[in-house]
Amino acid sequence: MTVVLKKLQKKYARVKDEMVRWDELQSQLLSQFGNATSIINRLKVLRYDENYGALGIIPGIKDALLAKQIKTLEMTFFSMNNTMKEFHSIVMSFDKIERDADQLLRGSTPHQMQLCVGKQPSLQQCLDGLKKFHEMHKSE
Repeated sequence: MTVVLKKLQKKYARVKDEMVRWDELQSQLLSQFGNATSIINRLKVLRYDENYGALGIIPGIKDALLAKQIKTLEMTFFSMNNTMKEFHSIVMSFDKIERDADQLLRGSTPHQMQLCVGKQPSLQQCLDGLKKFHEMHKSE
């Protein structure tokens, strides 16, 4: 029983690490979204010749700036897509952790699943917690 609890504790440690990574990715995605928003707002301004002032006399500056902003926006979208893929990989990791824990506890009796050892939660509570982590992050 204590061996199983130790294995579950390791799984929860992995979940904790993944949640830290999740938080980092959320911050990263918000930053990327803010950058994309700024670029889109800049594109609106760069469309009009009167916004270039004295720089308007430089041949091709409007096209060059628009092209550069569009390229930067595309790179930002590409980065956002990669960030979303990383979110998905964390969800898949939670799924695997949940399945592994379920497999680990398959041989346990209903009594063992409900039994609490000291201040530790029951095996069922541990499994339910892992399922909730997976469901929460999957829906997000």
